Amino acid sequence: MLESHQSVIKFPTHKLFLFAFVIILCAKLFLASILDLYSDEVFYWQASTFPALAYSDLPFMTALLIGAGSLIENGSALAARSLFLILGSCIPVLVYWLAKPITDKQQALESAAISLCLPLGAFLGLLAVPDVPLLFFGLFSLGCFDHVMANPPYFQSGQGNIPKDFSKRTATIEGSATLTDWLKFLLTHVCDKGTLTIIHRYDRSEEV
Repeated sequence: MLESHQSVIKFPTHKLFLFAFVIILCAKLFLASILDLYSDEVFYWQASTFPALAYSDLPFMTALLIGAGSLIENGSALAARSLFLILGSCIPVLVYWLAKPITDKQQALESAAISLCLPLGAFLGLLAVPDVPLLFFGLFSLGCFDHVMANPPYFQSGQGNIPKDFSKRTATIEGSATLTDWLKFLLTHVCDKGTLTIIHRYDRSEEV
């Protein structure tokens, strides 16, 4: 009697992620060291040489980071971009940190790896522009909210009237993430002494 076995190919995600991360980081360091500052970077570098409160119309963090990096080696494009390279390279780590509470370690690592597949995400930090600190601190702030409010899917998987529309189905029917997973995820983004508001069905209040 012949038995069929379903073979499952498991990719070493952590090794692939580390390999891609190191290759991309080396490429960014190389390009950042040989490319001259372009017009916007020069503009913020000039603002960093004479900091003043009157620069209220500018993203002050950009000039501040360029100025701090230039202290390492004045006149070096790589030094001016150094802090942006650090912040940009931390994006996959933040993605992993955000994904892990609602998934598992493997899926969170896959999410971080996917962020490296996006050209603008992988090479973020190569240029000293406001997008870098905005995205970094935007993601980082997700764990520092005083109040979090959410409306998780009402029904467990296989219950209720399942809509045919994908967006409506994912909004009302639980998928791989259960209500417990949702709560764990939300609680990780509330700061100490913060509050959490959940909009949900009364008959599932005991789960909350």
